[in-house]
Amino acid sequence: MVAMKRKEIILNAVVVISILIAASFARLYFSLNSATHLATPRKITNIATHAQFDYNLDVYPVNGTVRQGNSILTSINITYIQGTTQNVTLTATGPEGITFSFSNQTGTPSSTDTFASNLTINVSDWLPTGVYSINVTSSAFNGKTCSDSYTLTVLEAEIHVSGISVVYSDNCSWPVQVEFIGAGSTYVAHIHLIIPVSYKYLRS
Repeated sequence: MVAMKRKEIILNAVVVISILIAASFARLYFSLNSATHLATPRKITNIATHAQFDYNLDVYPVNGTVRQGNSILTSINITYIQGTTQNVTLTATGPEGITFSFSNQTGTPSSTDTFASNLTINVSDWLPTGVYSINVTSSAFNGKTCSDSYTLTVLEAEIHVSGISVVYSDNCSWPVQVEFIGAGSTYVAHIHLIIPVSYKYLRS
């Protein structure tokens, strides 16, 4: 009788322990799968990437002709393409005997405004005649650079002119045939005419 009672007590204890274990597993399961314990997704913040500043450099016209000791002008335009606008600085390089000056050396192009500048090219009177290449460069704060070339033709400072003048006694006209040497344009020449023999017009 005592043995049966002890067996019943042990059986009841096993049942209680089993119920406790089952309850513990149940609490654990619902705890892990409840809405309050689901992993909260991380909020991903998109970092806006700004486009790098970009622009164009244009020189117009890209060539010109000048005489020794004179200067010539060309135009430079910096146009905006994209990105946060920045200052752009202009420089020009060429052979010894040619110097440069900008009406605006630094400017800030934008989507609504073009950075415009005039480049004056000064030629020394001792610079040999010929064709020279000039490089115009622009540089922005972020290191973006652009360049364009300008071709300069240098002529002699003086024009040598030779001519022939013929005198017609019937109408007193003085036609002149002039030859320009080393000139690429039209020039006005003052010609000194020398008549080797005396001329007298006789009216009949």
